[in-house]
Amino acid sequence: MAPNDFAVVEAVYQSRTWDLVSTEGLGAFTESVVASLHAHDPRWGHLKKRPGQTQINGHAEDSALYLSDTPGQSQAVDFVGGVRTASARPAWTPDEPRYSASDWYAPGDPVAPPVVPPVAPLGSLPDRAEALDALSWLDAYYGAPEGLRREHGLSLNGAPDFEGIAAWHLDVYQTRRLAGDTRDEARAEVVRQIRQSGEWQAKHPGETP
Repeated sequence: MAPNDFAVVEAVYQSRTWDLVSTEGLGAFTESVVASLHAHDPRWGHLKKRPGQTQINGHAEDSALYLSDTPGQSQAVDFVGGVRTASARPAWTPDEPRYSASDWYAPGDPVAPPVVPPVAPLGSLPDRAEALDALSWLDAYYGAPEGLRREHGLSLNGAPDFEGIAAWHLDVYQTRRLAGDTRDEARAEVVRQIRQSGEWQAKHPGETP
């Protein structure tokens, strides 16, 4: 579990006047906070983001990731409340431990730009009925014994797991459908990629993804 290092965030915030509304100002604050957290405890680093996700320079815009030795147990913490509003202030809001070393990098380390596979215009975006069917299936897989074994499926802390929806439905399922995959082929690719995640491997020790 990540330690409560809110004092580090508060110290950075008090060191000067910060603009937490603009992308440039928020990015400068985040870089400074994560660098200070990393200097305080080397397990702190940036949380990588995928193409299409909200990000600044390839990492979360207002979060840090605390690295765990256990796959799927690294924990992100949001350190800005009311981000991009006039009332934005330092905060300390831990997420559920669910990330791995591949989601972490140290401040100052070069990060290769994400490789986005070309999408051939062979398919089309799922319509409303297909999207609802695919999300219902994804919710069931999240709770299934062979899946992520989450008691509440695509819900996290009493709210929809928007990160999971974005990662698996938008980034994988829709991309594969646009590339011409059938529904079954797109679902199979979602399953394949989920089984490569730290969370799946942590819940299926000894199983081959």
